[in-house]
Amino acid sequence: MAKTIEDQIEALIVEFTGNLSLLVRQAAVQAVQQALAGGAPARPAAGRRAKVTRKKAGKKKASRKKAGRRGGQSAEQIEKLAGQVLDYVKANKGSRLEEISAGLGIDSAKLKTPIKGMLDAGALKKTGQKRGTKYSAK
Repeated sequence: MAKTIEDQIEALIVEFTGNLSLLVRQAAVQAVQQALAGGAPARPAAGRRAKVTRKKAGKKKASRKKAGRRGGQSAEQIEKLAGQVLDYVKANKGSRLEEISAGLGIDSAKLKTPIKGMLDAGALKKTGQKRGTKYSAK
């Protein structure tokens, strides 16, 4: 009986998947044997990349903090900024950090330290959370 093209294709696919399955099993057994024997780790299959792990950025930042104040603000600078922030907040009650930053023309990252100091000292009061935090003078 003559085979149709579909039957021939199906037979080739079955043969191919069988051969592929056999090769995968052999590779797995070989990798396990090498691992148990203490040999070199198995290489990833062709066309696949090995997963590369990277150090977390948090560890690098922690080591920077231990190295000292790099480019930090001096006490005089912080005090001067605190005075500017306090004046601005008195004139504009309920201002957010972004508004204070824009109003003074100073980067918001540089304002965080003086604001934190004034909150701890009780010169400022805050309401809200995260980006909705508003500051007012006491």
